[in-house]
Amino acid sequence: MTISSHALGLDPWEGSVLWVETTINDVGDFKTFCAPENKPDAEPSWQLMRKGVADLHRRADVSEAANNRYLGALAPVENAASLGELTARMCRPACYQGRRVRALNPHVPADAALLAAISRRAFTLDRFRNRDLRALMFLKLAASKSERKRQADAVSRMLVLLRVHHLIRKVPHTHRYHLTQAGREVVIALITARNASTQDLTKLAA
Repeated sequence: MTISSHALGLDPWEGSVLWVETTINDVGDFKTFCAPENKPDAEPSWQLMRKGVADLHRRADVSEAANNRYLGALAPVENAASLGELTARMCRPACYQGRRVRALNPHVPADAALLAAISRRAFTLDRFRNRDLRALMFLKLAASKSERKRQADAVSRMLVLLRVHHLIRKVPHTHRYHLTQAGREVVIALITARNASTQDLTKLAA
């Protein structure tokens, strides 16, 4: 999938206006709800998006959603809750399909790296897949098929962990995920606090 958004500004003498556009260069990763092209009388189902005008309405919907995500990422996060309140849920064990799921600890290097990975700006538009996280979470990608499966299974467990704690959501009918609003607030707050100097934090506590 190739999808890009960018913001354009008008003449500064006339004022600053944000204009966001999305361009889809490759539709191969998108789907549309319709009957199969070679079976027009069949029941509609999710099919691969076509390049022609038949799926123009679907491309418009996808582009609008990308624009909204882009604007949402640009908007400042405003939440009066404390960092402790924001992270309380993720720092407690949860339950998934009758099984206990461990808590997330943003101070543990592995969990901190995972939270930083899902907050990458590139994933605001394209979202992320198992293989995208694999490239970020493992210093060396596996060469053998068995090792690749081991890494993919490890990332699948990470995705379950993030979903159970309501930090990410799966995009319907795809293998992609994106940050929830709550997840975005938590991750931005944690990264901001992590990068803040002791002097900055002391001033806030005074």
